[in-house]
Amino acid sequence: MNKKILVICGATASGKSAYAIEQALKRNGIILNADSMQIYKHIPILTAQPSKEDLSIVPHELYGGVEIDAEFSVGKWLSLVVPRIKEILTIGKTPILVGGTGLYLKSLIEGFAVIPQISSETKKYIADIRAKHTNSEIHAMLETRDIALYNRLKPNDTKRILRGLEVYHETKKSLSDWQINNHTSFFNRSLFSITLINPEREVIYNNCNQRFIKMLENGAIEEVKFIMENYPDIRYPEAIGLREIISYLKNECTLNEVTVKAQQLTRNYAKRQLTWLKHQMKYDNIIEST
Repeated sequence: MNKKILVICGATASGKSAYAIEQALKRNGIILNADSMQIYKHIPILTAQPSKEDLSIVPHELYGGVEIDAEFSVGKWLSLVVPRIKEILTIGKTPILVGGTGLYLKSLIEGFAVIPQISSETKKYIADIRAKHTNSEIHAMLETRDIALYNRLKPNDTKRILRGLEVYHETKKSLSDWQINNHTSFFNRSLFSITLINPEREVIYNNCNQRFIKMLENGAIEEVKFIMENYPDIRYPEAIGLREIISYLKNECTLNEVTVKAQQLTRNYAKRQLTWLKHQMKYDNIIEST
């Protein structure tokens, strides 16, 4: 395995995809998706999946292949991407991971704790508890079940708190314990070349604003209308703009209100990504402009 595994990360609308295509052309590469929303079917416009033109230039994989009503996780992503990376290296090509889901990339690079699947019964049990208690109360429940996680999380971090409660209820062992004692590594760090695309924040924010307008022009509303009609009773992915457009289609707000709200949410998301990527990853290259 002489070739490197390229990892290209950055905030949403930072220019990752264009840079990935450029590198794929130079390095005989295959681009692999590392974005948790771009894996879903039926919302390619709303999640900024590669265009038909992009797909015609270089191979892109792991985009738009998962049913929109399916549960997906970092563990499932790793089960797809790790063997594919090995196959690409074996045939002498360059795997290029691109995306803004930091947890996916960090787990691939640093390893991942394998945790047993949580049963539907446990999920329902914890969901019922959640419905009857405040954020502070469910946070307090962690103290006797996973003290390390309790100390690490704030009461408003309900998604991770509930995950901790689910794991303990299912396995009678804390999530922290699983993470320490069931850690799986996939590749040596020396195999990776990690690049951060990091333009000026104002450039990213302007790109976020323009991107959502282009999504609307390219058919994002029609995408949402399709899933509302064909998947009316599912829990939708957390794609920015999806719930806002649903509200518009239900005549609960104007299109301008949708646009302003979605643009703000996208900028907020980009800001969180920038903060996370700054503190959680180490880079071989940082590109300030693309």
